[in-house]
Amino acid sequence: MKRMKTVRTAFPTGGVARIVLGAALACAAAARAQQDAIVLENPRVRYVISPDAVNLGFIDRATGIDYLRRDAASACALVRRDGKDHAATSVSRAGDRLAIRFGETGVEAILGVESRDSYIRLAVESVTGGEIESLTFLNVPLTLRGRPDEPFGACAFSLNLITRVDQLPALQTELRAACCRKFGIAGAKAAIVGAPIERVLPALKSVLADADEMPHCTVAGPWAREVPFNHGSYLFNFGALTEATVEEWIGAARNLGVTQIDNHGGSPAFFRFGDFALNREKWPEGWETYRRIVRRLHDAGIGSIFHTYAFFIDKQSRYATPVPDGRLDAFRTLTLAAPAAADAREIELAEPVKGMSTITGFFEHNSVVLHAGDELMTFATVAQAPPWRLGGLTRGAFGTRPAAHAKG
Repeated sequence: MKRMKTVRTAFPTGGVARIVLGAALACAAAARAQQDAIVLENPRVRYVISPDAVNLGFIDRATGIDYLRRDAASACALVRRDGKDHAATSVSRAGDRLAIRFGETGVEAILGVESRDSYIRLAVESVTGGEIESLTFLNVPLTLRGRPDEPFGACAFSLNLITRVDQLPALQTELRAACCRKFGIAGAKAAIVGAPIERVLPALKSVLADADEMPHCTVAGPWAREVPFNHGSYLFNFGALTEATVEEWIGAARNLGVTQIDNHGGSPAFFRFGDFALNREKWPEGWETYRRIVRRLHDAGIGSIFHTYAFFIDKQSRYATPVPDGRLDAFRTLTLAAPAAADAREIELAEPVKGMSTITGFFEHNSVVLHAGDELMTFATVAQAPPWRLGGLTRGAFGTRPAAHAKG
């Protein structure tokens, strides 16, 4: 027979009381944080931040449902200095201004806040406390999937060119807006939209109607579904449409029941992405020639679409050669671990490069182009173990000038 044992866990004297008291104190602290919280709201959404800069809620005011993702605590803002992100540590509000501080960095950001019926507007007014590389002034992870079958939608919308919002409108899974030293920090602006799903597009219309630094185009974006033209079909033009062939294109479109021509550039046969330089052999007067072509299409009742790929930069454009523009973006920043001569075919780097790829293509989010000073170079090999090197370099790529580069 086995003897059964009753196992008891004993508390030291007063242990239960201490646990209960600790829980009570924790609840009281949480209640105080909510009571002292900073609240940004309009009639549709309430965004709540604790005094220690932690996101507390992103709430649909009609239903009370909180869409803040809570798998981990999230700071309302971050700064990057010397390649390292620092989360905000405190935030306070005085009237229509937020003061966000970043602990030991000594950095303080002042944001202007304006609540409107359809959105909340944030604007970076100043940053003090030394140089920073970037400021993420809106950072709200959400439980939303960014799908139209959800009851609620949210969107961060950039209000000028110096403000970076990575997720596309209109439905997003996180609200994140940032600015960087490279393009300017003071003056960055973003709108926060949170609304029942059927009110998201009308809210974005209000955002764009009020925006004074953005193009105002009422046939695209939140207006797109309402415009009959946008529901038509089209033919792609990769550079064959000229003044000599325009009547043939009109005839083909009518025969096929097509209502639009999509002008798709990206090759020497048509126009370059980036600087939109047009092939002058086909269109001797440049875009003035093309205006006449578009006018003829319109007279025939056929629409003309300009397919820009605005985020593409052709490597033969004036932004890349002969001197690459300092504003060109990059996937990552690397540091030379040793000087590189102008004819070096390999460079040594301080950071690990394991996992970097040399595969490129239209559907590959990748690049093998390095930008150092006024030189572009390409690499063909990547070290998978220290010392970290990129090899097979083509120096002075795309018509730039090879140069020596110092360590660092």
